[in-house]
Amino acid sequence: MQDEVTEKIDDIQKKLRECTKEKALLKLEKDKLQKKAHDYQITMKEKEEQIAREVEANRRKQSGSPHPQESAILAQSTIGRGVAKNTPYPEDARPNPWLTQQYEPMPARLSSQKTVEAHNKAIGGMSLHQRKQIVATASDDCTWKIWNMETAENIMIGEGHRSWISAIDFHPTGSHLVTSGADKCIKLWDFLSSSIAHTFTNVCSQPIWKLKFHDTGDFMLSAGGDGAIKLFDLHSLKQRQIFKQHTDDVNGLNFQPFTNFFVSGSADKTVSIWDMRTGLTVQTFFGHLNTVNDTQFSIGGQYISSCDSDGIVKVWDIRMVQEVMAVDTGDAIAHCCQFEKTGANVVVGCSDGEVKMVNIEKGEVASSFKCHEGSVNDLVISQDNTTVYTAGGDGLLKQWG
Repeated sequence: MQDEVTEKIDDIQKKLRECTKEKALLKLEKDKLQKKAHDYQITMKEKEEQIAREVEANRRKQSGSPHPQESAILAQSTIGRGVAKNTPYPEDARPNPWLTQQYEPMPARLSSQKTVEAHNKAIGGMSLHQRKQIVATASDDCTWKIWNMETAENIMIGEGHRSWISAIDFHPTGSHLVTSGADKCIKLWDFLSSSIAHTFTNVCSQPIWKLKFHDTGDFMLSAGGDGAIKLFDLHSLKQRQIFKQHTDDVNGLNFQPFTNFFVSGSADKTVSIWDMRTGLTVQTFFGHLNTVNDTQFSIGGQYISSCDSDGIVKVWDIRMVQEVMAVDTGDAIAHCCQFEKTGANVVVGCSDGEVKMVNIEKGEVASSFKCHEGSVNDLVISQDNTTVYTAGGDGLLKQWG
């Protein structure tokens, strides 16, 4: 009897040893599998990060965002971060690099090169990247989009506004974009973090029509339906100035190149020059008999072009403080205008879908051509003066050269 019990105990102990051994082997196998899984996860993460870096590098190359060499500098930027101190106003005298460039005259008649179905509703505004052929568009469909015009590809879409968007502008470094419209707020978009850096709310009691960055990138102007123009510090995120003189919508807004002055055009039929540091007007020009829709400086800053709802285009000499040209472009509303970079012509976009080249010296419409089925709502000229980009009420973005 005792021998049987001893035999059973030995058998149980033997089975226990075998189970313990199997358990140890299983644990060892489990550890090996866990190590392989961990190594695989690390490899996958490294691959994902490498792919993400390659995608980001390609996106920056296409969109004109800052190059990797600039990233460290821009990462230290306080734009949109709300620092305590206000940014000092820049010096008056700053070199204008545009004046050192040589430009070929723009042909009197341009031909269509590209057509992009950009939006399903009207495009209200557009902006050109300072270094690349990258165009940003703002639309009544409540979105903004960025287009690589070399390939006619959409490379970014932004959503966040509650209503139509009318104003859009690229930051001078290409690191940010600013938008606004009928929801009366201004959104500052940060390309580096792919997010909204800041939203300025209740900026205006009416829709905001125009936004413009200062050439330093530290300040931004807004203008809207209440007739007021506001200057914002993009580092402290505070309103620094409010400019009140216009008695109706401000539709035109642009800085004099590389200075602290800017020009505005209003539905009150006046064109005014302002000093952004003092909040005061420097000069006001009278002569338009209808709503002024756009105002632009020549690249040297001596001349201003303005256009109105009667189709009248005027050029003003700010040194002589006088009108030097007035041309009737026809029955259509002149929505937008811009000097071509030689200063010989003003390019005008009209409500009948035509673009008209106005020769300043002769004081006449040198040529006109049909661009859009709807109105031409905005236009910009390329950095080398060879191309005109137009945005229309038909939702199309077009390239002419």
